[in-house]
Amino acid sequence: MEREKEMKEKCTDTGFYKQIFRLLLPIVVQNLLSAAVNSADVVMLNYVDQSAISAVSLAANYANVLFMVYYGLGTGATLLCAQYFGKKDMRAIEVVEGIALRISVILSICISTAAFCMPQLLMRVFTNDEQLIATGAGYLRIMGVTYICWGIIEIYLSVLRSIGRVTVSMALNVLAFSLNILLNAVFIFGLFGMPKLGAVGVAIATATSRVVELLGCFIVSAFSKDVKLKLSLMFVRNKVLFKDFVQL
Repeated sequence: MEREKEMKEKCTDTGFYKQIFRLLLPIVVQNLLSAAVNSADVVMLNYVDQSAISAVSLAANYANVLFMVYYGLGTGATLLCAQYFGKKDMRAIEVVEGIALRISVILSICISTAAFCMPQLLMRVFTNDEQLIATGAGYLRIMGVTYICWGIIEIYLSVLRSIGRVTVSMALNVLAFSLNILLNAVFIFGLFGMPKLGAVGVAIATATSRVVELLGCFIVSAFSKDVKLKLSLMFVRNKVLFKDFVQL
């Protein structure tokens, strides 16, 4: 009897770890790809010139900070939504999604506005080199579009993860990463008759890939029966859930 009980517990543990691995692997891949979309710009600019690499590397600091903020907001949303999903309280999940979206979108709009209106000033935070400032400013001005899309994407994918739909999230990140690499090559090497645009080209590639990824989120939302991507949720108020979200 003890032998049989031990075997059952072992099988149960094995099944548990397999389930955890199936959930964990797509999340790890998703976070790596989400960060890599911006990092790919710097890597592929190695084929242009050193000044372009330096300028984009400095400009990418804003994206790196935003990634950490989005990750924090997404983690808080995932933790709360997972709890309410276990209780089958889909309304609470919508409210939490709205809270995270509200914070993310407001922050993204502020940074995007600064990137579009005063990119030179943002670059001067890191360098006084006029060539780097000019190159980085052109990159930042286009990347402003990316920040808004990215802020919405990260929150929605985090909510999807909270209800176990990790494969869909990973697929959208793979799409964005692959498209970014392809378009980077097009604009860096002037493929298919396109002009060689350097740093501005990789910014266009990243912005395009984020817009396509956001469209993918809306398509997933349209066919989803549980979690929808509705920007109107940002205006839903709930003091209790807001307090819990801020604490997390």
